[in-house]
Amino acid sequence: MNGKESSSLVLVARAALACVLLSMVPFAAGAQVRDHAVEVDGGSLHYLEAGGAGKTVVLLHGYLATSREWAPYIDALAAGHRVIAFDLPGHGRSDRIDGRFRHRAVAASLLQALDRLGVHKFRVVGHSSGALIALRMALQQPERVASVTAISTPWRVPDRLREIATAMSIDTAPPPMLEVLRTRHPGGRAQIAWLLEQQARMAADQGEMAVNDTDLARISMPVLIAHGDRDPLLPVADAVALQDRLPEARLLVLPDTGHELPGAESVSFQLMRKGLVGYLAD
Repeated sequence: MNGKESSSLVLVARAALACVLLSMVPFAAGAQVRDHAVEVDGGSLHYLEAGGAGKTVVLLHGYLATSREWAPYIDALAAGHRVIAFDLPGHGRSDRIDGRFRHRAVAASLLQALDRLGVHKFRVVGHSSGALIALRMALQQPERVASVTAISTPWRVPDRLREIATAMSIDTAPPPMLEVLRTRHPGGRAQIAWLLEQQARMAADQGEMAVNDTDLARISMPVLIAHGDRDPLLPVADAVALQDRLPEARLLVLPDTGHELPGAESVSFQLMRKGLVGYLAD
C-alpha cells in the first residue's frame, strides 16, 4: 500500500471510528430505553425501543456502528414518538441473517421485522449505510414510509473511496479502531472480520451501494438530507446532487461536521437534533 492509499485509509478509519465512538455515549438521564429482539426469516434482529405514544420512527445506524449510535437523540425523539432503533444484521447483537450484508436484502428484512412488530406506517432515519437502507425501504414499500431522513448518504461512491474501502480488513484496520469495535460487537474478532469483509465486498460491487437516477425519481415522499460540510469521504456536492434527483427533498448542511452523526459535544448537534425533531413532527 502506498503513502497516498495509507493516508486515505486513515481517513476512512477515523470516520468509522467517530461513528462507533458515538455508540459508546450513555443514554440521557431518565430515558426509558428497552432492549428487544425480533425474529425474521434467517435469524434475529436486536433493537432498542423508547417512547410509545405517537407515530413510529425507525432509526438505522451507520456501517460498523450499532443502535446505540442514536443515544444522544433518542430521548428527544421518544418524547413524541415510538422509537425503534435496530442493530443492522451482523452488527451488535443482531444475527447475520443470510450470511452477506446487502442493502436491498437488509431493507427487506427490516420491513419484515416491522411487520412482526405490528408497525405498518413509519418514518425512517438513517445514517450513512443506514441512509442507503432507508432509501431502499422507501423504494420497496413506499406506501409504508411517511418520510425519510438521510444523513451522510453514500448514494454514489467515489472511485478512490471504493478502492480504499476494498483494502480495509481485520489485518489493515488501525488497532485503535479495532479496539473500539470490540466494545460494540460481542462476537469479537470473527464478527469484526466479517463486517470488514462485507464492507470490502460491497465497495467492489458497483451496483450494491449506488442508487440510480430512475430509482431516486420514484421516491416521492418527503426526504430530509443532512450532510456535514467537512465530510472527508463524501463532498457536500453529492448531497446537493441527491437533493436535485429527489422529487421532494430538503437539504440541511451541518457546519464543522464530518461523516459522523453529530455527537452531543459537536457544534452542529443542536442543529441536527432540532432539525430532526421538527422535521419528524411535520
